[in-house]
Amino acid sequence: MLDAQVTDNEASGAMLHLEHCSDCAEFFGAIRLQALAHNELDAHQFDVAKCSASAVRDFFGDCDDSQIVRRLARALYQLGKAYTLMAASEDSYLLSVSESPVDIDSFVDAEASSALADAQLAGTDNSEQISLPTGKNHALAKAKSLLEQCLVLKPQYSEANLYLGQIYVHLQDLEQARSQFESVFKGSERLVMRVHAAMQIAMVFNEQQNHKTALRYYRWIVASGILELDTTFGFVFHNIAMQHQQLNDEQHAQRALELYRQYDFEGWQQSLEMLGEN
Repeated sequence: MLDAQVTDNEASGAMLHLEHCSDCAEFFGAIRLQALAHNELDAHQFDVAKCSASAVRDFFGDCDDSQIVRRLARALYQLGKAYTLMAASEDSYLLSVSESPVDIDSFVDAEASSALADAQLAGTDNSEQISLPTGKNHALAKAKSLLEQCLVLKPQYSEANLYLGQIYVHLQDLEQARSQFESVFKGSERLVMRVHAAMQIAMVFNEQQNHKTALRYYRWIVASGILELDTTFGFVFHNIAMQHQQLNDEQHAQRALELYRQYDFEGWQQSLEMLGEN
């Protein structure tokens, strides 16, 4: 009856039985309320204001480490990402590989506040210490705080590790940045996350003038097979060409540019101009 898998006649017969059987009516009512509550939770429409704190704890009792934590961690990640991209507005790489960030103020007022309220009423560990931001000042510090809080709730959150690594890059703490990126490169089961991490690790080594090591990570990206799944990563050949140029290996730099041309003609032209200036 709940999921419309019975005929109208069967449903009518069941409803008639429920009118005369209090035990079945009570059981049906409890199951119906649970089904509605789960549907509301999945649609992010669960209204905690209608429930007592003890009722909410009972409702969420078996999912502290799943639905609630994941929802709150994702809200903190989205805000941390938005602040990171705000602080890194001149970083064309970050802006090109990221999905559009949420609008901070409206997201705080709606989804993030709702997720935090649910977690606090449910008694989720660490939720009482979490603070949501107000305003857009000091974007870098707020991004760092939000992403760290996210990782307290969900330590294996690859996207949050990547953006926290970016924060450390902007703070010129390259060792901490590399540590965040390596945790994703070594620990994630998702190829695209490992590729993003390898890209960032290579950029850190490039910043440290360690071009041979940076080149190894860029070559790993090509060898991983990601280009067969997503050709937008073709720009890695530009990065490879840059490392060869820094190592005074013009022949291999030229070869990398020829490969880049197959994936992105406009990007290849821009790469020619940039490398020509160097």
